[in-house]
Amino acid sequence: MRLAELHSRNRAGKGVLKLTDNARVLPPVPVPEGESMVAVVNSEGRMLVFPAADVPELPRGKGNKLFGIPTKKAAEREEVLVATAAVAPGQKLLVWCGERSMTLSYAQLEEYRGERAQRGAMLSRNYRKVDRLEVQ
Repeated sequence: MRLAELHSRNRAGKGVLKLTDNARVLPPVPVPEGESMVAVVNSEGRMLVFPAADVPELPRGKGNKLFGIPTKKAAEREEVLVATAAVAPGQKLLVWCGERSMTLSYAQLEEYRGERAQRGAMLSRNYRKVDRLEVQ
């Protein structure tokens, strides 16, 4: 969403997000210019990586489906999206699980590559309870 779309003439402000029951908002992630990849991780330890160009830019904060979580599991918050990150070529992705971190190079992200809104691939056994993603 572009910043200009958040400006409003109304004194009461502007509605930007409409959430369903039990939904939570993740912080926005800056996307680098050029060819970059978006990485998303869910609470089951699945990571999906896809080109940032595959995410359409919709007006007025309309939502995009980034990761395929079954509706029933999402409604009960049994499975949720934990973190997102945008990685450019030459950068590395750190997957944090508590105090431990795993570093994945841009080339290693290919193991988790798929189409936007798919389920993704499982992370290695010791890194399935992801707290956050960080780009170096």
